[in-house]
Amino acid sequence: MDELLQRACAYLGEDVADVVNHRVEGDFYVLVICHGIKGSPKFRVPLVELVPDSEPDATDAARDLAAEHSLDLSYVIGTGAAGRILVRDVRACIEEG
Repeated sequence: MDELLQRACAYLGEDVADVVNHRVEGDFYVLVICHGIKGSPKFRVPLVELVPDSEPDATDAARDLAAEHSLDLSYVIGTGAAGRILVRDVRACIEEG
């Protein structure tokens, strides 16, 4: 069975047997889950949450700033192209505390 599918279901707390469709879309793993109701919900899980050895995509300057503040980049939401973490994203996270 697809390891990403298993990890995504565990992350969401869903049963693999309820998944009717799944695929990778950019930086996300997308699952459609049927709970026996009309209009099956669609979930998007960031791939970085499913692949433990992967690091978030960030600019060097953003990495440096995060390191200066002992900030784990996995907690920063990137606003750059394809979700890349920029300096302004790190600053926003630092300001939010």
